[in-house]
Order: sequence, then C-alpha cells, then structure tokens
Amino acid sequence: MTTTTATKLIGLMAGGGTGTELINAVLPCFKAVEELYDIKFNFLHFDNEKWRKEAETEVWHQPFYEAMCDFYEQVEQLGGCILRGAVQAPVLYKARERVNHNYKINPIKGIPEISDLTRFSPQELDDLEIFLVRQNTFGLFHCDGEYNGIGKAVVEITHHREDVERLADYSFKLAKGGSVTLAMPTRKLGAIGELWEKVFEEKAAAHPNINYWRIEPCIEDIAHYVRTRKNFDTASDPYDLPMKQYNVIVGPELFMDYMMDDVAWAIHGEPSIACSGNFSPDGFSSFQTNHGTVTPIADKDIVNPIAMVHAVAMCLEYYYQLPEAAKSLELAVRKTLAAGYRTPDLHRGNTRYQKVGTKAMVEKIIDELKTL
Repeated sequence: MTTTTATKLIGLMAGGGTGTELINAVLPCFKAVEELYDIKFNFLHFDNEKWRKEAETEVWHQPFYEAMCDFYEQVEQLGGCILRGAVQAPVLYKARERVNHNYKINPIKGIPEISDLTRFSPQELDDLEIFLVRQNTFGLFHCDGEYNGIGKAVVEITHHREDVERLADYSFKLAKGGSVTLAMPTRKLGAIGELWEKVFEEKAAAHPNINYWRIEPCIEDIAHYVRTRKNFDTASDPYDLPMKQYNVIVGPELFMDYMMDDVAWAIHGEPSIACSGNFSPDGFSSFQTNHGTVTPIADKDIVNPIAMVHAVAMCLEYYYQLPEAAKSLELAVRKTLAAGYRTPDLHRGNTRYQKVGTKAMVEKIIDELKTL
C-alpha cells in the first residue's frame, strides 16, 4: 500500500438535518484509513451547535454567513479541505462566491450490487462513471434582484464569457479523452444559451480527441436523457445515447441541479448514495453528500451513510491525492452491499437483505475495508 506520514487536515462542518449524525458516523473511516495507509488526519470542528438552527433555516443570516466563511478561510489557510453536511441555500451560495468554489462535480458511479433498485442490469452499471459538472458562482442562484413588496420582483442574470470559458476548460480537462456533453436549454435561455454553445463549440474544436455533444434538457423531463439504448451502433441521433457514452455532462446551475438529482435517482435508485465536491481554481475544496441532509430522520440511526462515506473517498482522491485509499473505501461499500446489508431506504422490506442502522452500516464497511 502507498503510505505517507504527512498530516492531513479536515474541516468538519455538520450543518443541519442529519449532518451531525453523518459526520460522526464516518469519522471511524478516517481512523481505519490511518491504520491501513500510515496517514494521520487532524480535524478542525465548526461550532455547529451554535449555528445549527441557522444552517437549517432558508433565510439570509449575515452572522452565520460570516462564521461559515471564516471557518472555510481558516481551513484553507491551514492547507486543509472541508467535509460538511447541508447548509441552507442563501448563505451557502454566497459563501461559495467568497471562497471561489466555482465548480461543483458530482461523480455518479454505477453500483451493480443495487441494480435491483434501478432500471439497469448489473452489466450496464459495471464500470459506469459519469461526471456531472455545474458552474457554482454565477447565474440564477447568484443574481442580484429586488422585490417592491407589492407584486413585482426584478432580477438581473449576467453570464460573462470568461466565466463560461473557465468552466469549459475545466470540463474538457476533466474528460481526459472521453466526451463532454453540454446540457443547455438554449430555446429557454436564449442569449445565455447562445453564449454557452459558442464557447463550448470553440473549446471542442481545440480538443479534437474529445467527443462533444449538446443536449437540450427540459425541467419537466430531464430524465428523458437517462436511458440505455440497446442498438447504439445503429443510432444516428447524438441526443439519444446510452449512459456509458456519457463522460462529463456540464451546464448552468439551475438545470444541472435537477440533472444531478435525476441521474443519481436513475443510476442508484436512491439519492443517498452520491456525493459531490466544490472546487476553487487554486484547489481549495469542500465535499458533501449530493444534495442535502434530511431533517425529519435526524438522530434516529436510520439515515444512509453511504453518500458521506463516498464524500470521504472523494476527499481522499481529489484533494489529498490518495486514489488507492479512496478506491478501497468505495470497494468496501460495494462489498458491504454485496453481503446483503441495507439501511431502511435501500432495504424496502426485502427479506433477502439484512436491515441495519447508520452506525452498523459504517461498521460493516470498515470491516470490509480491513480485509482488502
């Protein structure tokens, strides 16, 4: 095994909902990785008890925003990265702008062991890996606006060419010789869509070794593109591709927000498997479950920890350049699922499987990790 004795710093911010439960549940994963790979992790904890209510309430809160940004900047200055739970949108989006978390990556990997929850066969899920990329600091979620208090709200959405160019460069670099697909609803976004199409067409011309397509996502039917086509060899329409033909799918925040959820549901059958990472151009990163943590099931030992385990793996691979440790952790998840262990969201009353709680699921994953 690859080993290093350098200390790795992780900033822990649990946020709201099940965040505290999930963060606490996966901390033993770091301990197991330490023992297996001769690595040392140090942790810096955000004062979550003080700010938990503000993390859950979807309204702007300036003191919470300042506390969150101060914590992020402290971790960045110390050379670490962030592992966190859910944070309410108004504060989170502005915090991303301040720390330049311009890009969000959601890697969706096929897991044959849970194919029974999906429309795909184990063979179709094997080796399936799609990177969903979202611009993170401009667009509808970040636009300026005002409400007159009576019946009129005005917003101004600005997309600068240089911002789109940076995102396109990032996406083509991530593709590594595969494909880039622009998910851009030009018919709905008009001039904004035209700008994105022009930039991505230019970048595609500069990367002839990378296949380039565009799809026209529709909020009402984003999953239209999530399919497996059996006769791809005879297909002539580039919009109708089997999932394994996708490599990187990129687009504006609103549509990719929905796309990330839809693809996760289609490939995993549940949203509690996928993780995501937010990145600045200089490398500072934060990692999380794909989309939030759910308040109603908090502190009941029933939330699925796999997405947060995958976030730990993503942290190891993307920030600390420990791909062997990350892949071992992901494999341990698959072996645990193959052994028949399921949290309630995956169990669904199926008597073939053994239902376990949050903590027990992580314990099973760590047991498998130690056998690899």
